[in-house]
Amino acid sequence: MSSVGNVVRLDTWSGFASHNNMKRQKLLLSNIKEEQLYVATCFTTSNSSSDSWLIDSGCTNHMTNDQELFKELDKTIISKVKIGNGEFISVTGKRTVAIESLAGLKYITNVLYVPDINQSLLSVGQLIEKSFKVIFEDKWCMIKDAKGRDVFKVKMRAKNFALNLMEDE
Repeated sequence: MSSVGNVVRLDTWSGFASHNNMKRQKLLLSNIKEEQLYVATCFTTSNSSSDSWLIDSGCTNHMTNDQELFKELDKTIISKVKIGNGEFISVTGKRTVAIESLAGLKYITNVLYVPDINQSLLSVGQLIEKSFKVIFEDKWCMIKDAKGRDVFKVKMRAKNFALNLMEDE
């Protein structure tokens, strides 16, 4: 038996497995507990606050430690996030947050509530999946909606792109 991620493959010889081997394989499969993990890269910035979101191409999900940003929070979503140093921290909810942007109020869906994270993160991959365009050019990061309208324009500082909601770019 070999395991690749959450996919389990049973290796059998040309489909012929003894009855005992099949029982053993079923027992092994029943003992496997699947747990969904969200892998994220966390960076510490000197200006981390609930008003600042790091635009991160290394994390798979948007996440924040600021519970007040959620209009409603689904606390039945419980999981873990693997951070850059290999440790895991708890996810204790998920929902939509509203962020003021150049194009007005934007709702960012599927944001994880991670109380122990030190920086709110906007996932580049998740933005692209939702039809946003993310462009890095000339020390700027531009995020555009599906219609090509500017949503955020963030200047690079200290080799990262931290969207500060209290600053005008």
